[in-house]
Amino acid sequence: ANLPAVVPLTPMLDEDKTRETDQDIPIEQALRVLEDRGADVVGFNCWRGPSTMLPIMKKARQACRGHLAALPVPFRTTPEQKTMFVLKDLATQTKLAFPSNLDEHLESRRSMAEFAVAARELDFKYLGICCGNSPGHMRSFAEALGR
Repeated sequence: ANLPAVVPLTPMLDEDKTRETDQDIPIEQALRVLEDRGADVVGFNCWRGPSTMLPIMKKARQACRGHLAALPVPFRTTPEQKTMFVLKDLATQTKLAFPSNLDEHLESRRSMAEFAVAARELDFKYLGICCGNSPGHMRSFAEALGR
């Protein structure tokens, strides 16, 4: 089958928050290996919000030559809580917000539009929004890109 291969990775974290892949290699290196082995598009999908996806997107742009993808979740992840799975419930600060209380961490439409522009500036061309996306988020995202 002569089909394009789009291979986004989900940037995970281990318990000490240092590893981003199961193989314990830098995620941008993993993307480069996939690209070198024939993937048409590599990048990131899910788990991280815009603020914690952008730093690894910059590393990916430096490491990779081809087309890049980014599909963050629309949640306010932080350097301390890098994925949607570890966001704390705002009321208790002890329980996890995932899976039933993530809405209190939703990004604004404006912040998703700003992410879209930042991604385009990094020359990421395969863009979207993953889990938690809404029509409003997607509309702002598309409008920011002139669609």
